[in-house]
Amino acid sequence: MTSNPGLARSRRSVMAAAAAAGMALVAEAVVRPRVAQATVGTFQYGTSNFAGIDSTDLSASGPLATLTVENAGTGAGIVALSSGGTAFAATSSASGYASLYGNHEAGYGVIGDTGFLGAADGMAGVWGRDASVSGAVGAAGGSVNGTGLVGVGAASAAVTQPAAALGSNGLAESTGVFGVSPSGVGVRAQSTTGTALKVSGKTHFSRSGRATVPAGHSYVDVPVAGGVAATSLCFANLTAYRSGVYVAAVRPAYPTTAKVRIYLNKAVTASTVVAWLVSD
Repeated sequence: MTSNPGLARSRRSVMAAAAAAGMALVAEAVVRPRVAQATVGTFQYGTSNFAGIDSTDLSASGPLATLTVENAGTGAGIVALSSGGTAFAATSSASGYASLYGNHEAGYGVIGDTGFLGAADGMAGVWGRDASVSGAVGAAGGSVNGTGLVGVGAASAAVTQPAAALGSNGLAESTGVFGVSPSGVGVRAQSTTGTALKVSGKTHFSRSGRATVPAGHSYVDVPVAGGVAATSLCFANLTAYRSGVYVAAVRPAYPTTAKVRIYLNKAVTASTVVAWLVSD
């Protein structure tokens, strides 16, 4: 058979063109950003992606995380935004596991702030709810050696959760529930027909203590942290028996607004200790 030089050259030309196209594709893949192919459309790194009204699903069945996002810089790992609904929703059907878990080695695990990213003021920063009928806890704070739950309110109640059962439960070896408010109510307890506050164990009030009436005197002036109003409720009693001696009166905001004066019915012949309490 007589060979055809033209046909051989054509085959060599096709092979060379195919090799050149392959090299071009490799070079383009190296230069251009990586593209993850989806069922419909593509997802491109380093730019904005628009899915329209469709959602993007990613599923797995292994023991590891389905999706891991890491930012080695100072920015956020994930930012969730929504202009008309919930920005971030987490759901878990496994018993004993949390829907949302936040862990930080040196700071807060989870922070909720209604003033962040244009959220409406007056809403709860973090809201815990038990939607089941099992009687579980809506919000619980626990700590091994620190504060279990901290509530901070700038001008209103720091922790408030009206509920039929247990509104807020803090369990810790140190402080179970800690509420702080510079000018409002740190922790508020309210009940319409039941007990607003029930304490099992010891209680401590910073505006209370012991004072000594010196021998030959019938009163003692006691400084009170935070000051005293003329309408403050003040209480006092003797801590030891003195025949014929008793507390006659406790005068608030006297001789200054930072003190109360505890009067005995007469001068004592020996130093006498009285316990006192200012409630408001």
